Amino acid sequence: MFRKESDFEAFERVMVEAHLRQPIRILSYCVLSNHWHFVAWPEEDGQLTDFFRFIRKYRARIRHRRKLLCIN
Repeated sequence: MFRKESDFEAFERVMVEAHLRQPIRILSYCVLSNHWHFVAWPEEDGQLTDFFRFIRKYRARIRHRRKLLCIN
């Protein structure tokens, strides 16, 4: 999932963008090379789902782009 330092940096930028769209309270998070953990506290129904949906869609676009370009 995260192969280079730039992958981690890109994920953090996407996380900020997701937070701007759905400002949930993020109490803690940990990003590892093959997965991530979040402790979050939404204020409204649907916020958590929308926040992580945005992140997952971004990750899917990156994987698809790498596959098309055959980048490892």
